[in-house]
Amino acid sequence: MQVTGPINYGGTLAVTKIGPTTLSGGDSFQLFSASGYSGTFGAITLPTLVAGQVWTNKLAVDGSLQVVGVSAPHIGNIVLAGTNLVISGTGGPTNGTYWVLASTNIVLSLTNWPRVLTNQFNASGNFIFTNAISPIVPWRFYVLQVP
Repeated sequence: MQVTGPINYGGTLAVTKIGPTTLSGGDSFQLFSASGYSGTFGAITLPTLVAGQVWTNKLAVDGSLQVVGVSAPHIGNIVLAGTNLVISGTGGPTNGTYWVLASTNIVLSLTNWPRVLTNQFNASGNFIFTNAISPIVPWRFYVLQVP
């Protein structure tokens, strides 16, 4: 959609994929062209992507949506800070949600590991979380889970 002035988003945006071509990382779709972008949609519905891909919403920047490939996040640093364990890393989806699962039994099925934290990657895909160390738990294993 071409707008001669600024655009103010609102309401619901529903995007439908037409045709047999599979979407892939790097595909970009210019939905709106305007002199400025403001506001937000109350809800956005986008086509489902294959595993390992996510949508990047750049509507407020340049009116576009883009498909990007997601690399698996990885831990870059583990620090003991007093009675806390601080774990940080990179490689997550921009502003995406992640969960931290923890267990004292590494062979236990991941479906039985409890979630100890829910958080979001930052705009660069980085993460950091802090978990208290209990003196009565001799060891604890952690897994980062993304949707």
